[in-house]
Amino acid sequence: MKSDLFKLKTLVAMQLKDKLDLSFVKSTRSLIIKIVLSLVKLIVVTGLFFALFYFSNVLSIFSFSGVLPDTVVNVLFTVIQLMSVITCTVGLTQALYLTQDNRVLLTLPVTPENVFLSKLLLYYVFELKKNVTLTLPIFIAYGIVCGAVWYYYLWMLVGFVFVSLLPVALGAILSIPSLYVAMFVKNYRWLQALLATVAATLVTLFLFWLVGR
Repeated sequence: MKSDLFKLKTLVAMQLKDKLDLSFVKSTRSLIIKIVLSLVKLIVVTGLFFALFYFSNVLSIFSFSGVLPDTVVNVLFTVIQLMSVITCTVGLTQALYLTQDNRVLLTLPVTPENVFLSKLLLYYVFELKKNVTLTLPIFIAYGIVCGAVWYYYLWMLVGFVFVSLLPVALGAILSIPSLYVAMFVKNYRWLQALLATVAATLVTLFLFWLVGR
């Protein structure tokens, strides 16, 4: 058990090092600078969404009552989640079945299950990173504008740990049919354009339905 966990940790670390610049970890000074810059980025993005929500209330853009409707945040969250599912599906289809890296990884003393789980964990880390930099500021700003109670923010942090799992799980499931679709349509440009148009139309109609609820 411990051996499998160590192998999994090593695989994830190797792939993270390949995908992200982690050189700042080696230096305490660089690590502190990175943390400070990340906090500044979080504050700036939160401030931008707070300004958007606050002035929307003042100008009664989304509601004449002067209260920000839940639908606004729901639409933003839904769009982000849909994009995440699409990104994870496409990315995991490539990472799990089509990339040449898997052949290299399988030459190591690991099992195919270790490689598979490492890919899922890698994308989970990416989802956490994206949610911290984009989705989290939206809900922090919403909580401030609406005067949310203090434990709202605690539940929000816990919730995002689990919310980040959803696109990865769906992406892993959808990657299997996605592989067959990709193999079938890769030689038909017109079919690729048709599927992209249909998908964009369905997403647009869904968002209009969501807003109109």
